[in-house]
Amino acid sequence: MTVQNQNVKNVYRGNGSTTVFPFTFAINESHPEYIHVYITNDGGKAAETTDFTCDMETRTIIYPKVSSSAPKLSATQRLTIYRLLPYEQNLNLVNQGPFFSENVEAQLDDLEMQIQQLNESDGRSLKVGMEMTGFDPTVPLEAGKTFRVKDDGTGFESCETPAVAQEKAEEAQAAAEAARDDVEENLATLHEQLNAFLNEHSDGVMQFDSNFDIMPCQFPVGNDLWDVNPDGSLTPVQNA
Repeated sequence: MTVQNQNVKNVYRGNGSTTVFPFTFAINESHPEYIHVYITNDGGKAAETTDFTCDMETRTIIYPKVSSSAPKLSATQRLTIYRLLPYEQNLNLVNQGPFFSENVEAQLDDLEMQIQQLNESDGRSLKVGMEMTGFDPTVPLEAGKTFRVKDDGTGFESCETPAVAQEKAEEAQAAAEAARDDVEENLATLHEQLNAFLNEHSDGVMQFDSNFDIMPCQFPVGNDLWDVNPDGSLTPVQNA
């Protein structure tokens, strides 16, 4: 046969009643075991199932089996019929032995279907542009984390998921606000203590303007009046 159809799978969404699903890809009719069926649940997770019947003559899949008690494919589920050949080459041409062109063609058909299979898988793979050089495509996998491209563009690195990063940022902000409140509370307490001290000790204290440079000095005993000298010292003045 010829293998011109490049399709390797058929995907169907259920409706709660349909049980017969056709497949349109090329396949050797003598190998129904190459057909695999996957059911994708409403959460988007696919799992392979064996609860189906393959009719190679009508090229259809019956899911679930007639004898099965499983429910029919619902509207929130998808069914994928996938052609999956083993990566083998079973043709052995013996020197001076028989040569059957049908066997050679069948093996060439299998090789083409294997290539299509790889191409389909490659189309679902994470790739970088062909112009990229020096890029390490290894994906770091850490439980509970995601990954991002490094700032220097040389590969991937693990990082917190947006939800976790947001949670940690909110915790840090809350801690900063609590620390700020503590500082403001302590400053208010110090201010109250300072005011109480000044109120208690300010009576009878000589005060200078805030721009006056006070130098060390002693007040002579017995005088009520003093002159302030240019150097900041004091000279007693006789009482009037």
